Amino acid sequence: MDPSISSLAVVALLVVFLYQAWLSIDVVQRRRSKLWLLFGLVFGLLTAPFWLWSRRRSPVVETLSTKHKVGLAALVLTLLVGIDLFVVAFRTWAFSVARIEGRAMSPTLDDQDRLIVNHSVYFVSEPSLGDIAMIRWPVDPEKRFVERIVARGGDRIEMKDGDFYRNGDLVTESYRSAERRLAENWGPQEVPAGHYFVMGDNRGDSSDSRTWGPVPRRYVLGRLSVRWWPSFGRVDGARARK
Repeated sequence: MDPSISSLAVVALLVVFLYQAWLSIDVVQRRRSKLWLLFGLVFGLLTAPFWLWSRRRSPVVETLSTKHKVGLAALVLTLLVGIDLFVVAFRTWAFSVARIEGRAMSPTLDDQDRLIVNHSVYFVSEPSLGDIAMIRWPVDPEKRFVERIVARGGDRIEMKDGDFYRNGDLVTESYRSAERRLAENWGPQEVPAGHYFVMGDNRGDSSDSRTWGPVPRRYVLGRLSVRWWPSFGRVDGARARK
């Protein structure tokens, strides 16, 4: 990550914490509804103009001691850390959102489509052939790609005149359009154990396992399940059939 971005993130978190701590102390001293604390935790700095306008009608009723102020600030910090950890855990092990960049998965997915990625499914089951998955790029694991799983460890694969064969059988790839088929030839090759071979549906405009090799299981992060923009519906993750 860019160091300047990291510094800005730290400053932003510090500002949010200081505002939340000040808001909590101010709400208690003015004996206003504790809902303000909840609004502050949920909406953050967006509540600032509303609170600044509202607090003018409520004078300070009591002045908290330094000990109580520190205690409130510590409570706020604990809540913020807890919320952040929950969000990180949710995005890592449950669901996250993704945006398609490019046309490697066309016509199944288009450039700038927004989707929901189901991470939990791969904690209870192994990826299946035909799944459209979010993966880490083996060359640079910080980057993530969306590809279709077409083979797994132990499979022997090859391409003949644009037709894909797995273990000697022709795979019917109904998700590919005829005008995007390439008369490419390569293989045969065997997918290493514990790895998956992935390709984009639009083979002529896709960087995938043909270029940078099979993907380790630990880099297969989740299955794309729902497209929520620009249209809503289930992602066509139809299995690649023989």
